Amino acid sequence: MDFHFASAWELVADKYPNRIATISDNKTLPWKEFERRASCIASLLEKYGLGPGSKAGLYLHNSSEYQEAQFGIFKIGGCPINVNYRYKSDELVYLLENSDAEAVFFQSCYAMRIWEIRDRLPNVKLFIQIDDNTEALLKGAEDYERAIRAYQPLSRRPQNPEDVYMLYTGGTTGLPKGVMYPQGAFAEFFLAMGAAGRELTPPENMAGYDSVSGANSRTSCQPAGLSVDAWHRCMAGQFRPPVAWWHCGHHFKAGPESGYVADHGRRSWGNGYGDCGRCVCPTDFGGIG
Repeated sequence: MDFHFASAWELVADKYPNRIATISDNKTLPWKEFERRASCIASLLEKYGLGPGSKAGLYLHNSSEYQEAQFGIFKIGGCPINVNYRYKSDELVYLLENSDAEAVFFQSCYAMRIWEIRDRLPNVKLFIQIDDNTEALLKGAEDYERAIRAYQPLSRRPQNPEDVYMLYTGGTTGLPKGVMYPQGAFAEFFLAMGAAGRELTPPENMAGYDSVSGANSRTSCQPAGLSVDAWHRCMAGQFRPPVAWWHCGHHFKAGPESGYVADHGRRSWGNGYGDCGRCVCPTDFGGIG
C-alpha cells in the first residue's frame, strides 16, 4: 500500500490537466495550474529548510490558497496543521508550538496578530502572507503570489506512505490536540469509503489508482453498468463530488447532486459553496474522496 495525497493529486493533474480542481471567489483553477502553483510553494518551503516531517500551519479561511499550500506541504513530505482563525494570541502560540510548526501561512487580515506573536515562535522559520486586500505585507514575511512567481516548481519525488497527517481538535474539552494518522492509511480510508458509496472496488495501491485512466477497457475499479466516460468524469470530480474537509467555519451548502447541508469542519459529500461566497471544494482524489 503506497497511497499518498501528493501522489494521488499529481496523478490526477497529469490525467486531467484542464479539468477544474478548485472553485473559490468565483475563480476556477484547473488541475495543471493547481499542481504547478503547489509545486512552487513546495520549492519555497524547501528553500527555508523544511522537508520530510516538517509541520506548517494553515492560518487561513477556505480558499484555493489553502488547498495549494496543503498540496505543497504534502509534496515535501511535510504535515499541514489546521489552525482555527478565531484563536487569539495565546491560543495560536500554544497550537503552533505544540505542533512543532516551522512555517505559517496566514492571510493579510491576520498580519497584526502574527506580528504580536512571532517573537514567541522561535521554531518558525518562515511566514507566508496571502494578500486579501486588508493589510500591507508584514516585514520579514514572504508574499505568497510573489513566491509562486519567483520559485520554479519542485521536482516530483517518491512519497512515503508513513508520512504523518495530523488534524487538530478544537479543544472544546481541554487544550487542542493533534490526532495523527499515517498518510497511506488515511488516504486509503477515504478512497475505500468513497468507492463503497459508489459500489466500486477500491484500488489496492497507486498503480491500481493509475489504471483507472485507461480509455479503452473496463478497469478493476470501474463498476459494471458505468460507461468509461462516466467513470473518468467520476475520477475527475465531475460525475459525483468527493468528500471534502472544511476549515473556514462558514456555513456550508452542498452541491445540487447531494442536497446536503452541514457546518464547515465536518465531512460532507458534494461540491460546496459557502454563504460567504469564498468557500472552495477541492476535488480530492480526483473524485474518489
